[in-house]
Amino acid sequence: QNLNNWRLDSEKWIKYELNPKHEKKILYVVRSYSESYERLDLQAQTWMNHLDPANEAIFVASQPSPNELEKRKYVHLPDAIDFTFATPNCTENDHGMGLCCLEAHAFLVVATKEKFRAFDWVFFVDDDVFVSPSILRQIVQEYDETALVSIGTTGCISESYSGFCGGG
Repeated sequence: QNLNNWRLDSEKWIKYELNPKHEKKILYVVRSYSESYERLDLQAQTWMNHLDPANEAIFVASQPSPNELEKRKYVHLPDAIDFTFATPNCTENDHGMGLCCLEAHAFLVVATKEKFRAFDWVFFVDDDVFVSPSILRQIVQEYDETALVSIGTTGCISESYSGFCGGG
């Protein structure tokens, strides 16, 4: 059987309709630290060059540092893509609560600022991840952006946690 219009949902296959009514707008939220902007620069030189300026933008959530603006100069961002930097003052600066603080701040900014309301999807990614924008576009195109849907990989290294987890 052709499974192109079928997906596994809660252990049963359901048929869904493709909804290609418009190109979905995707905001990529990149979690980073100024100490690792070389990673952000590598992303800017690779997959970020394949973003669609009409439908995609970058939001970088990063911890503030004394030399933040100086370090940003060395990130070669594509000119056509809209970039926003946010530097919340999180008390932790680590991959535990610090990362949670960055992500929570990004959620709040994206949910409350008019500039970001035009986006259909928000995609969270770390600064050491390679993204294939064309594949992500295909995935989100299959979903109704008005539905409350989270797409991701569930599970963690520790069995004491459930839901979406990052890192590894």
